[in-house]
Amino acid sequence: MALSQSEYRRQTRKATDRKKQGIRILAVLGSSQGIDVEREACLLQQLPDATVEFLVSPSRQSFNAQLWRPEGWDILFFAGHSQTQESQTQESQISEGQIQQDSMREGSGRIYINEAPTNNSLTLSQLEEALRAAIAGGLQLAIFNSCDGLGLAKDLEKLYIPTVVVMREPVPNRVAQIFFDRFIWAFARDLLPLYLAFQQARRQLQGIEDEFPSASWLPVICQNLAVDPPTWQSLGGRVPCPYQGLSAFQEQDAPLFFGREKFAENLLVAANTKSLVAVVGPSGSGKSSVVFAGLVPKLRQTADGFHKIVSFRPGNSPFEAMAEALLPLKDRYAANQHSAERIDLLKDLAIVFRVDNQALSRTISTIAQNTKLTLIVDQFEELYTLSSAANRQPFLDGLTAAIDAAPTFTLILTLRADFYGHALSYRPFGTRLQGAVQNLCPMAL
Repeated sequence: MALSQSEYRRQTRKATDRKKQGIRILAVLGSSQGIDVEREACLLQQLPDATVEFLVSPSRQSFNAQLWRPEGWDILFFAGHSQTQESQTQESQISEGQIQQDSMREGSGRIYINEAPTNNSLTLSQLEEALRAAIAGGLQLAIFNSCDGLGLAKDLEKLYIPTVVVMREPVPNRVAQIFFDRFIWAFARDLLPLYLAFQQARRQLQGIEDEFPSASWLPVICQNLAVDPPTWQSLGGRVPCPYQGLSAFQEQDAPLFFGREKFAENLLVAANTKSLVAVVGPSGSGKSSVVFAGLVPKLRQTADGFHKIVSFRPGNSPFEAMAEALLPLKDRYAANQHSAERIDLLKDLAIVFRVDNQALSRTISTIAQNTKLTLIVDQFEELYTLSSAANRQPFLDGLTAAIDAAPTFTLILTLRADFYGHALSYRPFGTRLQGAVQNLCPMAL
């Protein structure tokens, strides 16, 4: 179900010489007072075949200038505060306590783009010419992951934009995050048609309606009926190749991954009930693929939007690799520092992990205060093939302490079968492996 203007037409698109190379997204992160927009920013950065330009707390002038960019945009995304302002004439006709229906709302949408004392908000009519140019240049989808957006949709529909996704009423931050997470991955990674991706995201919101009543009712599509709704491929996404050769399938390859459905389901049960899960199998049996393309998408689908998943390979410096994976979650400020400062922070954290076997437990407890953390150590045999012997015991001691101490933490390993004996040989860690192993046989021809 979607809303539409009673009058609609196809916008004439200007001719352009730009060769289509991926999807161009203009992401505006506006006033975030009292809300967290970093989740949406992180998701946008992970989208396949997409180039994202971020405008953080922009001025009207910079927003306007970006919309006029000659390269054009395919998607406009906004996260922050917004509202629909009713006209004075309409407000005077609404008596106290009277419920106004969505279909009668004639107000204009206002977005709050920064937190400056003045000039911190604007209506879309103040960007009308720039928006017309952007739509003529190829803008097909606008997503406002913000409150009370029907006025915004109405303003854009007057300019004959193809598709707009908004929230029809004020929306809790958590609901907005969960919806966008489910919608954008179903649309961009699973390659579902826009309406099916939207429907799937709305249906999953029903699972949190004991805490947020009618949450699944909040998102709405506003459609220009003269234009077909876009797909990820029509926006510029590449048609994926189903054959990976010797490369492992990754999370973005989940729509192409098949043949391990039962094992992935069993793996999901284990990951949700155990603090340690080890996927053990011969070389080339598909251990990494089943974890990243089979398990990880299922973890995201069954989580409530507050499940953090990070991965690394031990390599020849396992403590540095672990610090690299966890630093962005441990310290948001540190993760955004310049390269030299960030390298120093990584080195310091790696040293702490090496000398204190309780440091990983404390770090995980800090990260997982209000969420679940899954840490994936892929190619765990590298601890024995690439790393020095001096690293192994302190590394295993840190993992063992974390397994025992962090109740909202799951450690997942992929391990070649011929190195299983090496992992068992260190008793404190080997005893944790008992009952944690999921044996993966090679696929039948």
